[in-house]
Amino acid sequence: MQAEKKYLVDEVGGYLAKSDYVFLADYTRITVAETELLRAELAKEGAEFHVIKNSILKLAAEERGYPGLDEYLKGQTAIIVGGNNAPGVAKALEKFF
Repeated sequence: MQAEKKYLVDEVGGYLAKSDYVFLADYTRITVAETELLRAELAKEGAEFHVIKNSILKLAAEERGYPGLDEYLKGQTAIIVGGNNAPGVAKALEKFF
């Protein structure tokens, strides 16, 4: 694996490792301004929104034993991780989307 790709996989793996949950989001029709609003709402819950290439996310997830993501990794994918209030994060995502 190339050094840059390995760095990205490790970075995404760090996101996955620091959270008890991972939400996947398709952000295809979200504008930059809307993304910033979503990030601000998620920050209130201590969560983070990260745009990630599907191939990098797949490799990082496999390294951490999260199998079977292929069916969900279509289009433009972002992950939401972190914070101690997963239900609050889910509500913020539901309200936004």
